[in-house]
Amino acid sequence: MHLALVSAPGLARAVLADPVTLNPTASGAPGAGFAQQLLNWLGQYGLWFCLAAVLIGGATYGISTYSGNTYRAAHGRTVALAGAIGAAIIGIAPQAINLLFSAAGK
Repeated sequence: MHLALVSAPGLARAVLADPVTLNPTASGAPGAGFAQQLLNWLGQYGLWFCLAAVLIGGATYGISTYSGNTYRAAHGRTVALAGAIGAAIIGIAPQAINLLFSAAGK
């Protein structure tokens, strides 16, 4: 079959004729256990960094407010809030990914 002789709808039908499927599973995948362990470590490091952001931002906010430096106080508040939001995102990320995947594909 020559592509020049196939109409555009016929070509689209020929290309899209066989549906693809996706069933994410880790069974039998080489290195699946290590990949999961790596993701767990990344989540733990992320939570530690979020905790550090909340603590440093809170300290910056408190010290700057007490010393009258409103610019630094606002920055400290922002850093503390970003750390708290980051921790919330890390906490809900697996559920959000699974929910979006199941909503899109099933």
